[in-house]
Amino acid sequence: MIRKTTAALLAMLAMASCGGNGTNPFDNTDDGGGTGTPGDDTVNGIPASLANNLTNAVYDPDSGTLSLTLEGFDATPIVASFQRNAALDVNGYQAYTLQDDPLDRHFTALTRRSTDPGQSVKAGVAGDGGQFNYFYSGGYYERSGTYSAPSSGGQPQGLVSYAGDYVGVTNLNVDAASPANDLQTVADPTVPTVNRPSQARRVTGDIFLNVSFGDNSVNGSISNRQILDGDPAVNGGILAVPDIVLVQGEIDGTTGTFTGSVEHAGRTGTTIGGFGGIFGGVAATAVGGVVTVDQIDISDGLGLENEFERGVFVLDRCGTANDDPICNNVN
Repeated sequence: MIRKTTAALLAMLAMASCGGNGTNPFDNTDDGGGTGTPGDDTVNGIPASLANNLTNAVYDPDSGTLSLTLEGFDATPIVASFQRNAALDVNGYQAYTLQDDPLDRHFTALTRRSTDPGQSVKAGVAGDGGQFNYFYSGGYYERSGTYSAPSSGGQPQGLVSYAGDYVGVTNLNVDAASPANDLQTVADPTVPTVNRPSQARRVTGDIFLNVSFGDNSVNGSISNRQILDGDPAVNGGILAVPDIVLVQGEIDGTTGTFTGSVEHAGRTGTTIGGFGGIFGGVAATAVGGVVTVDQIDISDGLGLENEFERGVFVLDRCGTANDDPICNNVN
């Protein structure tokens, strides 16, 4: 049985992008919500369900640097520079880690910039593996440069698709024997287990979105989902988990941002999380966003407990130079 070493998901540390090489398209609003739907509470413009206590993220993939401004541990913001950790890169997403000492939390961040001509979108997620009953994680997305929706005859185009790789972090713990184990060694064997931090296991999948700019709607799925970094002696350290569906969400026709809810495939009406993101480029050549899942398992069939996942996607539009092979099946 796989068990989370922390008992509850009562606080989340999030990244909200501003400054750097991008612009934040959202206005700060607060209507007392918190569900990740349009008009929801926001943190620097990103829905609070996707971003919370990290007030600034500056990501430069060219130099391999990531700096986060954290709030939540005390009243004084903490500016933290993550270290590039190419050993944890997965499916084209750059990995960065942070752990000040062996008894401090270990954070893993996965980030990516789009490959469209203007490199218009960045997005990322970060999370620790849990310590002292709490797991902290969050995501961000931002756009730079010009944005416009695909159009025909001066009107928003009907249906377009996006596809590619999805990755994320979970509150499940990296196995000590896994090659991904990046925790600093606690030299003193008498240090109680309760004081020791854990490292977040990564998750991967294939994401496909159908988008109607005419109707301002977006929906899709994430399939072939696998949680990595488990015991190498058990299925190579990989745990296959159920597909999820991104239920039809609403696009803001002015900003090119969107939000929606998440369900398990085939289990209509049971919300297990949310998603949000932003389109970028002329004719929306790229999209980036964040997904949250608070029930990875179905009916505890995999033995997971208190599981949580926060994922990221940065995708090219089907029909562009770097589109995914699945795009051969769409117009």
